[in-house]
Amino acid sequence: MEWPITYFEKPPLSIPEQVVLLQNRGMVVTDEDWTFLEIVSFFRLMAYWKPFKRDDGNPDGPAFQDGLDFGRIRNLYLFDRKLRMLLLDGIERIEVALRARWGNLMAEKYGPHGYLDRDCYYNRNFHERNISELRREFERSSEVYVNFYRENHTSPVLPPVWMATELMSFGLLSKIIGNLKHRGDKNVLARSFDLDMRVFTSFLHQLSTVRNFCAHHGRV
Repeated sequence: MEWPITYFEKPPLSIPEQVVLLQNRGMVVTDEDWTFLEIVSFFRLMAYWKPFKRDDGNPDGPAFQDGLDFGRIRNLYLFDRKLRMLLLDGIERIEVALRARWGNLMAEKYGPHGYLDRDCYYNRNFHERNISELRREFERSSEVYVNFYRENHTSPVLPPVWMATELMSFGLLSKIIGNLKHRGDKNVLARSFDLDMRVFTSFLHQLSTVRNFCAHHGRV
């Protein structure tokens, strides 16, 4: 019995078996395609050929659309990889600028550790969870500046905002900014990116989600 092409069962173990399976299911695979299967796993590629599966209700027919060439799957995968790199390049610039602008705003208006003050945030419980997440990142970090702070300061436990902003993940930063209580603070940040404040926090959330897909080699 042939292995069904689903997400939940393991593929054949050897490259020749994988090639035979694809050919039996209706995909055109040449000898040149074997090398690609050696460097990009069968399971990873499954997401790229799934849209080309037949859905004609005939369980005895080929699994793929007529004439589907493995080269098309390979080109789609390579396109997706290039798209991830382009997105990461653009998002990285926004992320670095956001860290700088948020850090500068909080330091100038509330002081080095003012970002820890619960009164700066709309939802205090959410703020406490965010700070707990930051503390975990601080405890795991081996960055030189983190070690320096630990060795020379005991209170507050967490570092000043210019260190914290580089330590936290982009996702955590977006949650902290989204929870800011004062509209003026959000307005300052939103205007610096030529965005309306009403869409600014949603934009950051979506951007952090896309960034994580790209950084972890997800399918964009």
